[in-house]
Amino acid sequence: MAFDPSRDYKIIPSKTKIKDFHEYPDDYITRPPYQRKTVWSKKKQQSLLDSIVRGYYVPKIVLRKIRLDSDTTIQEVVDGQQRITTVQRFYADEIILPKSLKSIHPDIPGKTYSKLPVEVRRYIDRQEFDVDEITDIEDPRNPEHQKLATEIFWRLQQGESLNQMEIAHARLSSLGRNFIVKYADDITFDFESYKPVDKNSDKHRFFNILNRPNSRMQHLSLLARMVLLESKGVTDLKDDAIVEWIDATVVKDGIGNQDFENDRSAKETLATLNLLYALFKDDPMAKDGGVVQELTPDYVVLSMFMLARYLKANYKIDSDIKQLLREFYISFHERCCQQIDLSASVTNDPDQVG
Repeated sequence: MAFDPSRDYKIIPSKTKIKDFHEYPDDYITRPPYQRKTVWSKKKQQSLLDSIVRGYYVPKIVLRKIRLDSDTTIQEVVDGQQRITTVQRFYADEIILPKSLKSIHPDIPGKTYSKLPVEVRRYIDRQEFDVDEITDIEDPRNPEHQKLATEIFWRLQQGESLNQMEIAHARLSSLGRNFIVKYADDITFDFESYKPVDKNSDKHRFFNILNRPNSRMQHLSLLARMVLLESKGVTDLKDDAIVEWIDATVVKDGIGNQDFENDRSAKETLATLNLLYALFKDDPMAKDGGVVQELTPDYVVLSMFMLARYLKANYKIDSDIKQLLREFYISFHERCCQQIDLSASVTNDPDQVG
């Protein structure tokens, strides 16, 4: 007898010409719902092209067969998003070959694909990526299939530096996760057609005037903390608490499910965000399409949220009160910053060191 546990899916090794990813882009979902849209630096992209031209080892692409209906399938990129998009950009003449290839061929560094000698283009067109295709977990509406795909993805990312919010983002069956993705992320995913959407029209306008990026899901994290404050009052707002809340809202039919919007805490959170946006939308910087300087640190934004939430629940807020509230917020921000600057100067003063 031999130890041989049963497997939930099959892996079929194969090869795919790199040009196929350019010629047939609709055959591939390069950003599944459990992944973020990321872009390699120019240096990383050119390093990959250097490896391809030299014939060096490139890690395998991992694809998952997705069955859209009885007659149609598509390949989901579980691992290899940046390798594929780099190749696609290269064939679209958006990336030049690096100077490092001068030792291979003196005429190719700095050239786009279309400007290369024909024999070099022919050589590159023959290059292939090794591919592992995952099958038997093909139903995108099956929670277990999606869970397995997500598990495979995260196991392949073990060498990456991922924060708690990026990990929680992959909980596709979490109603809480779906809510914060809908209202705080820059991008979204259409589960009906099973395609990524690079512009999220549902993102709340308040996050567009925040003076902070969303590159590591900071906006999602902030919205999650607001929901926790709304639902629990004074509570733990650490990253672990957010993950626990997202895990606690996982349901069997959660994929693409937006039912959390009907929860009282979700409705009240959005109402408070509407008030905050109304307070700051006429800021000169915000009116010019910019951001509001005062809306930067978490502790300031969350303090503003808590005060607005309290006043909204207990008072009628007219235009005069809104103006006073806005002035108070700006003053509060200035006092906080002054206090931080004072503390820093005292700490750095050698006369204050024992």
